[in-house]
Amino acid sequence: MVRATVGEVKKLFGGTLPPNWTTEANVTNLCLLVDAELDALTYPDIISETSVEAKVLANEIVYRRMIHANWAHAGATTEEPRIWTRDLITRLTRLSKDATFKGFAASPMQEET
Repeated sequence: MVRATVGEVKKLFGGTLPPNWTTEANVTNLCLLVDAELDALTYPDIISETSVEAKVLANEIVYRRMIHANWAHAGATTEEPRIWTRDLITRLTRLSKDATFKGFAASPMQEET
């Protein structure tokens, strides 16, 4: 499934890729990785590959991953940029068809005798 694209990611960077991202193939691979990650995170109710909101979200995640990679490449001397911001997580949850999952509930533990 293709949600994130090199062209859209370039737009987020003002029309050109950052210097450390010299080939579009690297960005394409990252786009595919993010799409697979979104599918895994939202399985079995995989978010649409055609909705505008899903495409925008995927491209923003790729953008944030590239910023993070540039930070790590530069020696990580400043505060680490977050990839999964609260806003991205909220939007992912909203886009999921089943947004009712609230996590695991603890079950009472009983000692066997």
